[in-house]
Amino acid sequence: LDLKDNHISGHVKIEFSGGAGSMFHYFNNSLPTNKRKDFINSLLQVGNKGAEVTGVKTSDFKNRDIPLVIEGDIDMPDDVTVVDKTCYVNMDFFPGMIARFIPDEERQCPIDMNTVYMSKDQVVLTLPSGAKATELPKSFKNEYNKNGIEATYSASNNTVTLNKTLTISNPVINRDQFIPWKDFAGKIKDFIKNNVSIQL
Repeated sequence: LDLKDNHISGHVKIEFSGGAGSMFHYFNNSLPTNKRKDFINSLLQVGNKGAEVTGVKTSDFKNRDIPLVIEGDIDMPDDVTVVDKTCYVNMDFFPGMIARFIPDEERQCPIDMNTVYMSKDQVVLTLPSGAKATELPKSFKNEYNKNGIEATYSASNNTVTLNKTLTISNPVINRDQFIPWKDFAGKIKDFIKNNVSIQL
């Protein structure tokens, strides 16, 4: 991604394999045909519903012998705030794997995510010439019932990098686990609200 003229744009590539690929097919195939394009675009928006997605390309979904890949270009005008000469940027997103499995108050039956799952995300933000990251979010680690997430930010020269790993080793959430599961998800939501501070 690039930070330019006070907004973020760039290229997003998502690769699914193993259980992640099975989960994608489960969601995609459960949708009406006319909703599948919107689903793919929502994945490329990385949690930003206001992001514009163009130039979408995918691998052959019918060929299960190759990695399942989705990629496209995005423009995110709403993720940057500028005060004086300091820019505050949000470059994180809430994991879709968790977002789709947060129970409401009425739910009585267990949640079954149907597969073990691991995702490794890397977001690289290139800064404008002369700009410098002055404050990064602290490293984050959160675990619940063999499910966990770790995230770290780093800065080097004119780039800021976020590396994040989500592991779902216990995909069944029983009803008596809903409260701690939602607490697990809530801590992730709090973390992704953190901004990177950049001196322009």
